[in-house]
Amino acid sequence: MSQKVKLYIAMTLDGYIADTNGDIDFLASFGKDGEDYGYHLFMDHIDTVIMGKKTYDQVLTFGDEYPYKDQMTYVLTHKKLNSKDKVIYVDDIDNMMTQIKSSSKKDIFLIGGAQVIELMLRHHLIDEFHISIIPTLLGDGIKLFLKHEIPQDLKLVKTDTYKDGIVKVIYVKK
Repeated sequence: MSQKVKLYIAMTLDGYIADTNGDIDFLASFGKDGEDYGYHLFMDHIDTVIMGKKTYDQVLTFGDEYPYKDQMTYVLTHKKLNSKDKVIYVDDIDNMMTQIKSSSKKDIFLIGGAQVIELMLRHHLIDEFHISIIPTLLGDGIKLFLKHEIPQDLKLVKTDTYKDGIVKVIYVKK
């Protein structure tokens, strides 16, 4: 089995993954009825997580326990940091992907943020795009897709709609 890099992320209807301060408070009013939007099923097929340093710092604020303790985490950053969890800090995407492909048995979860997503797009490393569209308009903030110069054609393979208005789309590279 060849591992796939899967972006799994939420964005507002106007394309933002966070507000201008990097906060994701707009997500707090969703999922209160116990709906997980397919997240647990998705995570059953993941053994590696990739994220940027800002996203990693934000994830650390989500609770007492690191949510990806059962997966190997790669944090793209230029700084070496200490962690008690299974976290590897890397600053070279090619080296990182070589390490991941040799050690990973399942798929790879690309969590964000926008700069890491842009870097992965530039290297054509994202195989699937799982995007939950949140029925909120922020008007400004951090865009999911920054300016990228390499067009990529995608094929829609699935849509799910939820009673709270969220629409999840899954696209794959053509």
